[in-house]
Amino acid sequence: MDSPNRDLDNGSTPDPRLPLELEREIFIYAILSDIQDPTNLFLVAKRVREWLFPIAFKIVIVCPRRFFPVPFLELSSYQQYGSYVQFLLLSDVNSVSDNFKPLMPIFNECLAQCPNITDLGLWCNDPPVTLESLINLSALSRLSMDAHHLHKLFQSLDPIPETEREATGIALFPRITQLNMLRTLWMPSPDCELFVGALGYHFPRITHFAHSHYLWNLENTGLLELVLRKFKKLKVFVLWKQAYNELAVDREFVLSVKDERIVTMLTIWEKDWEREVRGTGMGMWMLADRILEERRSKQVINLAEILPLS
Repeated sequence: MDSPNRDLDNGSTPDPRLPLELEREIFIYAILSDIQDPTNLFLVAKRVREWLFPIAFKIVIVCPRRFFPVPFLELSSYQQYGSYVQFLLLSDVNSVSDNFKPLMPIFNECLAQCPNITDLGLWCNDPPVTLESLINLSALSRLSMDAHHLHKLFQSLDPIPETEREATGIALFPRITQLNMLRTLWMPSPDCELFVGALGYHFPRITHFAHSHYLWNLENTGLLELVLRKFKKLKVFVLWKQAYNELAVDREFVLSVKDERIVTMLTIWEKDWEREVRGTGMGMWMLADRILEERRSKQVINLAEILPLS
C-alpha cells in the first residue's frame, strides 16, 4: 500500500500546485472581495488574468468619487478591456474633475470598443454620446440617460406621422426593454407628445420605463398619460426621486394619476444600479417588479425593509 508520505519517503518535494479549478475559485473569490483594486492579482500569471479579466471588467463605473486602478479615461483601456464590459456607468464626469475632460471627446470611440454592453448608464447632464454610438450597441437592453439630451438626439430624426407609428418599420432600438430618463422632461405639450411618440416607435419593446419625478412638471405636460398610451408593451412605469438622505425610509410618494403599472419611489440611483448589476441586492427595476407583484397579490409591504438606503 502506498504511503501517504511517499514523496517525502523517497526524498522528493511534494507538488505544491493546487488543482486548477480550486485555484481558479480562490482567485475569483479574492477579486470579488476587493473588486476596486485587482491589479496585483493580474500579475500572478497569464492564466489568472484570463480568469479574472471577464470579472474585473464586467462592470465599469467611471465616476470622480470612485477609484479604479485601470484608467478608463483613455481609449487604450477600452481597446484592451472593452470586450469584457457588460455594464457601464458614466456618472458626474462633466461637473467635478478636470481629470475626466479628456474622455469627453473620445467617449464615442470608447463605446465602439464595448460591443457587449447590455446596460449603459449615462448619469450626467448632456452626456458625450451620439445617436449613432447608441444604435451601434447591438446588445444593449437597458439605457439610462438625460431626457433633455435624448430629446436633442431625436430632434435630428424626421418626425413620424401618427398614422405610421403603428406600421412595421425599422426601429432604432428594437432590443432595449428598460429605459430610465434622468432630469424631468419639460417642453410644450405638442413637442412632448411628438417626442414620446417617437420614443414609443423607436423603443418598441419597452416593458419598463422610468422617469425622474417633479409633480408639477410631469402632470402639467401630460407625460404620464402619454407614456402609458404610447408604449404598447409597458408593464412598469417607475416615477422616482433622488434621495440624498441615507436615512430616508419612506420610499413611496402620492401621485394623483392612478394606474396599476405606476410605481413611485425614492432612490439613491447610483447605489441601487450597482447593487442590482453586482447581484448584491435589489435595485430600482427589481424593486418595482417586486412592488407590483405584491400589490397584485394584495399584500402590504414595508419598502424600507425590502431595500434599505445603505
